[in-house]
Amino acid sequence: MKYLLHFLTSILILTTLAVNGAKAQLSLLDEYILGEMARENIPGLSVAVISGAEINLRSYGVRKAASVDLVDNETIFEAASLSKPVFALLVLELAERGVIDLDRPIHEYVDESSSFGPAFFENDNYLLITPRMVLSHTSGLPNGTRTPGRIHFEPGSEFAYSGTGYRYLWAAVEYTTQQSLTELLDEIIFGPLDMHSSSFLWRSDFDDNVAWAHNTEGEVVREILHLEAEFPEGGLLTNVSDFSKFLNHIITRYHAADPLLRNMVAAKITAVDHGDSGQMLWGLGWGIERAGMGERIWHTGSNGPFKSFALVDPQRASALLFFANGENGLEIIPGLLDKTLGATELSEFYQKTIRDSLRH
Repeated sequence: MKYLLHFLTSILILTTLAVNGAKAQLSLLDEYILGEMARENIPGLSVAVISGAEINLRSYGVRKAASVDLVDNETIFEAASLSKPVFALLVLELAERGVIDLDRPIHEYVDESSSFGPAFFENDNYLLITPRMVLSHTSGLPNGTRTPGRIHFEPGSEFAYSGTGYRYLWAAVEYTTQQSLTELLDEIIFGPLDMHSSSFLWRSDFDDNVAWAHNTEGEVVREILHLEAEFPEGGLLTNVSDFSKFLNHIITRYHAADPLLRNMVAAKITAVDHGDSGQMLWGLGWGIERAGMGERIWHTGSNGPFKSFALVDPQRASALLFFANGENGLEIIPGLLDKTLGATELSEFYQKTIRDSLRH
């Protein structure tokens, strides 16, 4: 990877949607990011910084190591678990329309003959699990497939991050609406927000501008996922241009005092109490950092070598977003926050909050 710093410096692509007179500050940000990418062997990165009405999109590096295929603001990445806030908003919209009740047991919405019927679960605690519990990661279900139907504690009593819970909830939504995830999102979120480069299924029009996955040494390990099935917990394919619209939508609705959005970002459970440093909590689809800068919502994403991160400060109408195509992508979070929205004593604990809660 010795070529990386010199090469990245020569190929920075900059698109500024709103010029705020802070070019010197952005130049320092570029310098910092390029240095971190070289140090952490991250071949490509797309970043969005939102401040009020201003959205700055910046892309760096290459889609595939040892190539001249540049990352730009339209390059498609695996969003990984940044899929979850999108699915969570969809569920909340359906609840507002009366399609699903956040406090009604999910099993009442699921086809009993499906893969998420009664036979899937190891005990009857599944009868207690509601959509609200799934979205706040208090269902007791595991993350992963080692013991997928095991419920590790009484639903609603503890925090344990669970992708399985999201799949269970999706089975309920799919059966109730008789629509695909793609159809629902195009109608309710992607279409209205002009997120036309976002999909939970592979599309042939992505072919010409996709990122590849790289290991800790910056070496290619695989292609982007060509998904033929919809996975609400981690299957979103998108780019920084599209997903920044989603984050801006969250901010806009928060400042309009939208009850749905305020409910989404309100704490439902404490994930980790860090004492005087603050707390990590969870809302509906979002982690919540309560520390030196007030309450900020966040989520990480990790599909192996594809990494992603979003943090939104609703009160200050600001946000940071990035997609990386290298295994070390999440290592840059604290420093990048320090250069943009501001870091706190908890800025090193986002992924650890999730990892330490996992039940398998």
